[in-house]
Amino acid sequence: MLAVAMATLSSGCRPPSLEVPASSVDTGVSVRVATWNMARFFDPVCDSGACGKRDFERAPTHHEFEARVDRLGTILESLDADILLLQEVESTACMEALASRLGSRYSLAHLAETGKPGSLDVGIVARGSLKEIRGHRKQRLPRPGGGRTRFSRELLEVHLEVKGHPVVVFSAHFRSKHRDDPGKRLAEARAAHDIVLRTALDRPEALVILGGDLNDVPGS
Repeated sequence: MLAVAMATLSSGCRPPSLEVPASSVDTGVSVRVATWNMARFFDPVCDSGACGKRDFERAPTHHEFEARVDRLGTILESLDADILLLQEVESTACMEALASRLGSRYSLAHLAETGKPGSLDVGIVARGSLKEIRGHRKQRLPRPGGGRTRFSRELLEVHLEVKGHPVVVFSAHFRSKHRDDPGKRLAEARAAHDIVLRTALDRPEALVILGGDLNDVPGS
């Protein structure tokens, strides 16, 4: 799934419910953001030890891997986004290969690896200057009905300066509906909601964006 959005930077962007004074002065600067689930972007190394036709992990040949990197790079170039939020990237090797293919177009390429064999994680490719990277996966999340859980993948929080303006972007990939656990996904959504709003309060001068594959429909 691919989504592209254009955000216009304003001084003091605020969700209305926060009741924080917001400036109506528009800077006139736009930031183009895309989010893309890359559908099991694996490297050629079989980390799980099970990479057959019926297994989850795939181990492409080096030729197949390089061809896919080239195709992905061509698509990402065509989007011309300032910030690319990526899901289902297996390893730093995948991210480094993609960054090499994109060349000097982007100054940041980062993958938030969970470290599990054959895992698929979230990452970001962006223009501008990096200020800070934070993660939230260690946070214990209350489940509806009791108990605790964690984010399925990292909730990646990246602080940037883009076109001279502060931007905080969150890359998310919530629990899928395969062998569904809707309580876990709801816990992730509620926690992400609180984290993003808290960041918006702490950074009134910044554009704050949440994007990614949330594995549910609007209004759910």
